[in-house]
Amino acid sequence: MKSATRLATLSILIVASLGAILCGLGYVAGVRINITNSIPVGFYKIASRAPHRGDYVIFCPPAQAIFSLAHKRGYIGSGFCPGGYGEMMKQIMAVEGDSVAFRDSGVYVNGQRLAFSTPLSRDPSGRLLPALRMEHQMGKSELLLMTDQSASSFDARYFGPVTLSQMVAVVSPLWIWRSGRAAIN
Repeated sequence: MKSATRLATLSILIVASLGAILCGLGYVAGVRINITNSIPVGFYKIASRAPHRGDYVIFCPPAQAIFSLAHKRGYIGSGFCPGGYGEMMKQIMAVEGDSVAFRDSGVYVNGQRLAFSTPLSRDPSGRLLPALRMEHQMGKSELLLMTDQSASSFDARYFGPVTLSQMVAVVSPLWIWRSGRAAIN
């Protein structure tokens, strides 16, 4: 029985080690995994190109009070970004020259209301969420980063536009799950 336990333990260690090595190689090759509902769950590849409206991006939240609150409440994780925050993945919904309005009914880009953009007044734990209400003309180095699929995502409806300097990379889907089905792009 001892040898069977040792063999099972050794097998688990080998499989775990191989998994860790594969994950590390994938990371070095530019593969990233998204497990949140902010963008489709799946595997993404870093793309070496300039960002455009509709692209998915990875960005570092700036060391600001709203992100400190989000971190304390568990909306964003810990990581190596300023303030100790983890990177976030969102979709670019507005760029330079776009008119953005943050209203009670949702976020509007050039007069069109974005899906899933109605701000929540409270989080799932019943805590008040910030109320960002303003009109804004997007500047040259600004991006509006939001979800296109989740009413409860922590996105620009709470923190507003971010700057290009906060963007880490544009990412393109490799293999994503939509509505319970996997899709390869």
